[in-house]
Amino acid sequence: MIFPLIFVAAIMPIKFWVDYARPIYGDAFTSSWLKIILMLFAELIVFNIAYVIVNFLVSAQVKFHEKYGKPNVGFVKSFIDKETNIKSIAHFFFYAGGVILSYLIVTRY
Repeated sequence: MIFPLIFVAAIMPIKFWVDYARPIYGDAFTSSWLKIILMLFAELIVFNIAYVIVNFLVSAQVKFHEKYGKPNVGFVKSFIDKETNIKSIAHFFFYAGGVILSYLIVTRY
Protein backbone atom coordinates (compact mmCIF):
# COMPACT_ATOMS: atom_id res chain seq x y z
CA MET A 1 0.00 0.00 0.00
CA ILE A 2 2.77 2.44 0.83
CA PHE A 3 4.86 1.82 -2.30
CA PRO A 4 2.23 3.23 -4.71
CA LEU A 5 1.91 6.30 -2.50
CA ILE A 6 5.68 6.82 -2.54
CA PHE A 7 5.71 6.29 -6.30
CA VAL A 8 3.00 8.90 -6.85
CA ALA A 9 4.70 11.28 -4.42
CA ALA A 10 7.91 10.97 -6.43
CA ILE A 11 6.31 11.25 -9.88
CA MET A 12 4.06 14.23 -9.16
CA PRO A 13 6.93 16.78 -8.80
CA ILE A 14 8.28 15.57 -12.15
CA LYS A 15 4.87 16.16 -13.74
CA PHE A 16 4.64 19.63 -12.21
CA TRP A 17 8.13 20.49 -13.47
CA VAL A 18 7.29 19.28 -16.98
CA ASP A 19 4.03 21.26 -16.99
CA TYR A 20 5.95 24.35 -15.87
CA ALA A 21 8.91 23.94 -18.25
CA ARG A 22 7.01 22.98 -21.42
CA PRO A 23 5.73 26.50 -22.28
CA ILE A 24 9.08 28.09 -21.42
CA TYR A 25 11.58 25.70 -23.05
CA GLY A 26 9.51 23.88 -25.64
CA ASP A 27 8.50 20.29 -26.20
CA ALA A 28 11.84 18.89 -27.42
CA PHE A 29 13.86 20.10 -24.44
CA THR A 30 11.21 19.16 -21.92
CA SER A 31 10.65 15.68 -23.34
CA SER A 32 14.38 14.91 -23.36
CA TRP A 33 14.67 15.97 -19.72
CA LEU A 34 11.54 14.04 -18.88
CA LYS A 35 13.16 10.90 -20.33
CA ILE A 36 16.31 11.52 -18.31
CA ILE A 37 14.44 12.08 -15.06
CA LEU A 38 12.22 9.01 -15.52
CA MET A 39 15.21 6.82 -16.45
CA LEU A 40 17.08 7.98 -13.35
CA PHE A 41 14.00 7.29 -11.25
CA ALA A 42 13.66 3.79 -12.73
CA GLU A 43 17.36 3.20 -12.11
CA LEU A 44 16.94 4.22 -8.48
CA ILE A 45 14.08 1.76 -8.07
CA VAL A 46 16.03 -1.08 -9.73
CA PHE A 47 19.11 -0.53 -7.59
CA ASN A 48 17.07 -0.40 -4.41
CA ILE A 49 15.44 -3.69 -5.37
CA ALA A 50 18.91 -5.14 -6.05
CA TYR A 51 20.03 -3.89 -2.61
CA VAL A 52 17.18 -5.77 -0.95
CA ILE A 53 17.85 -8.91 -3.01
CA VAL A 54 21.55 -8.93 -2.06
CA ASN A 55 20.69 -8.54 1.62
CA PHE A 56 18.12 -11.33 1.41
CA LEU A 57 20.37 -13.77 -0.48
CA VAL A 58 23.42 -13.32 1.75
CA SER A 59 21.32 -13.53 4.92
CA ALA A 60 19.51 -16.62 3.64
CA GLN A 61 22.78 -18.33 2.82
CA VAL A 62 24.21 -17.52 6.26
CA LYS A 63 21.06 -18.83 7.98
CA PHE A 64 21.19 -21.98 5.86
CA HIS A 65 24.81 -22.65 6.80
CA GLU A 66 24.12 -21.96 10.48
CA LYS A 67 21.14 -24.30 10.52
CA TYR A 68 22.19 -27.19 8.24
CA GLY A 69 25.93 -26.87 7.77
CA LYS A 70 29.00 -26.84 9.94
CA PRO A 71 29.33 -23.15 10.83
CA ASN A 72 32.77 -23.54 12.45
CA VAL A 73 34.60 -25.08 9.48
CA GLY A 74 36.83 -23.28 6.96
CA PHE A 75 35.12 -21.25 4.28
CA VAL A 76 31.71 -21.43 5.91
CA LYS A 77 33.06 -19.90 9.13
CA SER A 78 34.74 -17.05 7.27
CA PHE A 79 31.60 -16.49 5.19
CA ILE A 80 29.42 -16.26 8.30
CA ASP A 81 31.91 -13.99 10.10
CA LYS A 82 32.19 -11.63 7.15
CA GLU A 83 28.50 -11.38 6.26
CA THR A 84 28.41 -7.58 6.53
CA ASN A 85 31.61 -7.22 4.48
CA ILE A 86 30.17 -9.38 1.70
CA LYS A 87 26.99 -7.29 1.66
CA SER A 88 29.04 -4.07 1.62
CA ILE A 89 31.17 -5.21 -1.32
CA ALA A 90 28.10 -6.24 -3.32
CA HIS A 91 26.39 -2.92 -2.52
CA PHE A 92 29.51 -1.03 -3.60
CA PHE A 93 29.48 -2.74 -7.00
CA PHE A 94 25.75 -2.10 -7.46
CA TYR A 95 26.12 1.57 -6.56
CA ALA A 96 29.24 1.99 -8.70
CA GLY A 97 27.25 0.55 -11.58
CA GLY A 98 24.43 2.95 -10.73
CA VAL A 99 26.75 5.95 -10.88
CA ILE A 100 28.14 4.81 -14.23
CA LEU A 101 24.63 4.19 -15.55
CA SER A 102 23.49 7.62 -14.33
CA TYR A 103 26.41 9.24 -16.15
CA LEU A 104 25.55 7.37 -19.34
CA ILE A 105 21.87 8.32 -19.11
CA VAL A 106 22.62 12.01 -18.60
CA THR A 107 25.29 12.24 -21.32
CA ARG A 108 23.43 10.09 -23.85
CA TYR A 109 20.14 11.93 -23.82
